[in-house]
Amino acid sequence: MVKYNPKVLEKYATRLYRHAEFTIIYYTVSGIFSAFVLSLLIYGNNAFSTDNLSILFLLIGALIGVAIGLSKTLEIRARAQRDLLMIEIEKHLSMMAESEKNAVEKRLDEK
Repeated sequence: MVKYNPKVLEKYATRLYRHAEFTIIYYTVSGIFSAFVLSLLIYGNNAFSTDNLSILFLLIGALIGVAIGLSKTLEIRARAQRDLLMIEIEKHLSMMAESEKNAVEKRLDEK
């Protein structure tokens, strides 16, 4: 039978945090790549000459990628925090149950 193991949730939360860090990088690179492709489509072979806006496209692509990455990262970190909160709730409930059990045993011993 499978039993509750808080270490599994802690490990999962740690992985979620690592995934969140990678997400920002992934979306930033994706934004830059998308802007690069857009520049090539608009300007063709002269995409990165000094008289066009290709560098600006790359910068805007990077900023859009960072914005999307930060948004996704917030969602991922919220999931990790939810899991860590579940662990803390379980710890407190276990302590309360143990305390109540001890109190009941003490009352029974007094009688």
